[in-house]
Amino acid sequence: MASGLMEMSGLVIIGVTVWTVLWKHHYVSLLSTTNYAIGTYSLLAAGLLAVLGGILGCCGVWREQRALLLGHYITFCLRISRADGTSPALLLDSLVLEIEKSPGRIVGGQLAEPGQFPYQVSLRSAKNAHFCGGSVISERWVLTAAHCVVGRSPVDTRIVVGTHLLDSGGIYYGVAQMVVHELYDASTRAFDVSLLQTESTILFSDLVQPIALGAGFVNLAHGAVLSGWGQLEWTDVGMSNELRWLNTSVIMLADCRQGSSSTVAPNIFLHKLCTLSPEGQGMCMGDTGGPLVLDGVQIGIGSWGIPCGFGHPDIYDRVSSHRAWILANIL
Repeated sequence: MASGLMEMSGLVIIGVTVWTVLWKHHYVSLLSTTNYAIGTYSLLAAGLLAVLGGILGCCGVWREQRALLLGHYITFCLRISRADGTSPALLLDSLVLEIEKSPGRIVGGQLAEPGQFPYQVSLRSAKNAHFCGGSVISERWVLTAAHCVVGRSPVDTRIVVGTHLLDSGGIYYGVAQMVVHELYDASTRAFDVSLLQTESTILFSDLVQPIALGAGFVNLAHGAVLSGWGQLEWTDVGMSNELRWLNTSVIMLADCRQGSSSTVAPNIFLHKLCTLSPEGQGMCMGDTGGPLVLDGVQIGIGSWGIPCGFGHPDIYDRVSSHRAWILANIL
């Protein structure tokens, strides 16, 4: 029963989140009868799915059905967004961004040992709250995703390296400047890559080392490593204190598009890279911006996915596609 209630509360959170997104995009036109009805139907759908989720949870079959339910709910919201004239890609992007405000742990990952991932970066707010991952690529530069830093200022952002814990250890660096890819598109997350320059030189040690940038086009591979502090479940509300990691497989873009909904498949561009893990494992909120590494080389930057661990592909920006842009800005 407790499990059912927890999952049910999670669906309510998703419902309220979508309501918030709809309100943000229609805060003027929502006053009309048509748009108010659309928002109301969305919230009613969230409630219906919440009740059904609770019933399934009590019957012990929720984990097998929750991805299908969430998929139906997102599809419903995208359909009503079309009816209301909102870009479906923009609504989905806003939904993912809203949910991402609660960082935590990688889904199904293993605990990292101290120094196991010396390139790992925790990006934090001025209040020391982790919000995205990143990677050390030189003495003065950190690589992350554009969506992690757009809307933030250097003065309110901290770079923390040299620790696998969020509540202790690590070395803090201020941000001198943020460089966001000029072709970044928030509605599709195209060219979702950015660079942060530290105010002072990053001191390398056994716990802090740069990661090499991938140059080759990886289309199919096993044993890629994702690391981060992302959530264990999309229903989580707290943060993990410990860095986690998991092995995942790079899949072909054609398979990635086929395994994604028809709404988001067009946003899986050639400069993207996809991974697929067994259901119950994968990237979650708080992991984006972090590195995907294969044979000691970074091949991806966490961009987006359908949260969390539902058996859908996770989407990264391909480092080899952006390597020339990265080098041009840091050298």
